[in-house]
Amino acid sequence: MKFSIKKEENGVVHIQLLASLEGGPDTFELKDEVKGYLGAGERKFLLDMSGATFVNSTGIGLVVGIYSSIKQAEGKFAICGVSDRARRAFVVTGVWALFQAFDSCEEAIQALAAD
Repeated sequence: MKFSIKKEENGVVHIQLLASLEGGPDTFELKDEVKGYLGAGERKFLLDMSGATFVNSTGIGLVVGIYSSIKQAEGKFAICGVSDRARRAFVVTGVWALFQAFDSCEEAIQALAAD
């Protein structure tokens, strides 16, 4: 799993997945990056899954863990660009309802920035 993170001009931390969400060594790096942003006071996060066509149970656990960390810090979390296949995995595991989901990342960024 590869990813990039950038802070948008409107204060949204944009996490872009660049490959399938299957766990691996980058999992810990992503968790640490999010914790670092939270520690620096950031509270608006977007997970852009447009580059991840597949997600397994480890990946779902990662997303739920990131979501939980952000919620515990009283932050906002949204998800965008989820493929039909990945969405089904989230729905089957019962966690899809946790997330504020958007088809486009632009909509998600606007919604997060407006809060």
